[in-house]
Amino acid sequence: MSKRTWLNASGLEVCDRELTAREERLVDLLAEGMTNRDISQATGYTEHMVKNYLRNVYDKLGMHNRVELALWRLAHRKEKTECTNSSQS
Repeated sequence: MSKRTWLNASGLEVCDRELTAREERLVDLLAEGMTNRDISQATGYTEHMVKNYLRNVYDKLGMHNRVELALWRLAHRKEKTECTNSSQS
């Protein structure tokens, strides 16, 4: 299976397999509009842990803020949905 990639705001290629399952979950919650406090309550992690995980995600993906990350996640979800739908045709 080949890796799928996207370009971040800096024009760098980003691979969808770079995030751990835990990071993916936090990014999903962030993309739903949750604050770090909301995410910590939903996951049982401390706010400090959430902040550190998200900082690591920003670094991995070359992103600078939560809005950029949320928009990337929403586009990523859309592309996954489109790939799933086209493979079922």
